[in-house]
Amino acid sequence: MSARKKKEYTDTDWAPFAKYGLKELPPFVTYSTGDPTPTPGESPRWSGKGELALPPAIGSRVVVRMNSYGPGEVVSYFTESGFLGVEVRVDKLPTWAVEQRKRHKMSLTEPVMVFGTEIEPVEDP
Repeated sequence: MSARKKKEYTDTDWAPFAKYGLKELPPFVTYSTGDPTPTPGESPRWSGKGELALPPAIGSRVVVRMNSYGPGEVVSYFTESGFLGVEVRVDKLPTWAVEQRKRHKMSLTEPVMVFGTEIEPVEDP
């Protein structure tokens, strides 16, 4: 008996479900309540764990581990490719990110978009 191969989806399959700049938390499922592999049209998956097993509220402070962005404030939510993420305005962009954004004529105040596994709570002083 051979294992069934899961269908692979393309950007075209996901495009109708991508949303950015959401000011309210959309319906979602966590990895613990659903298959970690999303399907177009289903509720997006949140990948946070531990203290961030649920998405942080807008206005919450988090640390963006991805690419060493550092601490910042959650300003909105987004959904992309079947996953739920947060848009975070970091306190200070790393030098490489400032140079990259200038090179591409991008805003220095644009939030970074990250998923649950790429952030952690801010440690109390």
